[in-house]
Amino acid sequence: MLQVRLAHNGDAAMLFAWRNEETVRQQSFNSDPIDWATHVRWLEMTLASSDQLICIALEGDKPAGSFRLEKLTDSTVLISITVAPMLRGQGLGSRMLRLAAEQCRSRFGPVTIVAQIKADNEASLRAFAKAGYTLRSVTMELQCD
Repeated sequence: MLQVRLAHNGDAAMLFAWRNEETVRQQSFNSDPIDWATHVRWLEMTLASSDQLICIALEGDKPAGSFRLEKLTDSTVLISITVAPMLRGQGLGSRMLRLAAEQCRSRFGPVTIVAQIKADNEASLRAFAKAGYTLRSVTMELQCD
């Protein structure tokens, strides 16, 4: 059974490894590797923010992924999600998204949850659809060589 707990500073190394994993970087809008000092500063600021929430999803006692909720406005929260590399392809993403929605309602009340997903990130698009999210628009990222 998938459970969720709040992230803490002790999760820094795990979150750092997941964020810098090649597949995650390819699907991120900022695909550059993040250095340790930058990551630690970001995590400390995020954990201290009343407008953000980071949670770790657990499959049993094993970390299965993470999600972050960021309040953008009084009525909109941005969600981002990462499934642990060794557990991808098992349907955890959609289950994590449902748990994230519960955490979002508990923390921020009735809001619209939005995500920014690259158009070619089929795994995320499937997970969000399976969790009941609706695709409203597609943003293409263009690269100029």
